[in-house]
Amino acid sequence: MDPGPLVMGLRDAGAKFLAELRKQVSVRAAFWVRPEGGDWTLYVIPDLPEDDVYDALGEVHRAAAAVGDPDFDTYQVRLIGSDERLAKEVAEYRRRYPGRTRLYLSGWSFNGYPVDDAYLYPEDPAAGTPATSSSRARRRPA
Repeated sequence: MDPGPLVMGLRDAGAKFLAELRKQVSVRAAFWVRPEGGDWTLYVIPDLPEDDVYDALGEVHRAAAAVGDPDFDTYQVRLIGSDERLAKEVAEYRRRYPGRTRLYLSGWSFNGYPVDDAYLYPEDPAAGTPATSSSRARRRPA
């Protein structure tokens, strides 16, 4: 992928991917990050207990396949728990600036982790309180 600014096509493909993923898994936050000199990565924070975050991998693959965008692939997606530093920084940013959506951040540092650029998707209104069960992936009602 181009190490330059996030292109609209990839941003839009990410939005379509999230729409598909959110049909099955509640998502707390999702954001693209490009570390200094690196490639874009889409970080997804499922609304799941920390031990169950990776249970959503199957849904990640299904959602990516449903998008069918040749420029979007699961290798670009990283699932992270809400206790990881990037997730905490995004949560703090959202607390500081409530209601802001589709934020472009340039020259930012996420909790000391330098990034060239970042893009935060709007919050998922269905994701709210943390899941308390340690069961399988928290799915949306059918």
